[in-house]
Amino acid sequence: MVYQTEFVTQAELAALQIYLNHGGTEILDSAASLSKDEYGNKHKQSLTQGKGQLINLNGKADLDEIRQVALKASAQGLPEVTFKEENGTQHKSCNWRVVKQTDGSYLVSSLNLGKHNADLTIGLMGNKPIQVTDLFTQNALKPQFSLMPSGVKLLKVVVK
Repeated sequence: MVYQTEFVTQAELAALQIYLNHGGTEILDSAASLSKDEYGNKHKQSLTQGKGQLINLNGKADLDEIRQVALKASAQGLPEVTFKEENGTQHKSCNWRVVKQTDGSYLVSSLNLGKHNADLTIGLMGNKPIQVTDLFTQNALKPQFSLMPSGVKLLKVVVK
């Protein structure tokens, strides 16, 4: 996401182009972004889509609209697994990682980095029914569980 960034060096512009050429997604808030070098001279070339996705906005979008565009653009790479966390604070404390396995299941790790117990709910987009297994104990686990501070879970999530 490039927001209100008119000036960029030739090397920085080239790095963004390489990112796009390798399949990356770049969102520009306006035509003015990335248009000039560090001295205020117009760049002779601009970004092209390459193998990636280049999204040019009209410069009139507010931050909420830009956020929606960014979420939509990144949704394709997100896993189907969803998490809800309640820990008595306004801040999330659990760190999650999800890897889709070749058999269609998901390997999920979670670490509570906070000072409070975290009540967690794991699910799948579309509210598909799931089966959760704690891989440390090999026991079935309900999709709602608690994780104490510094607690770790390694889970297998299977679509029923």
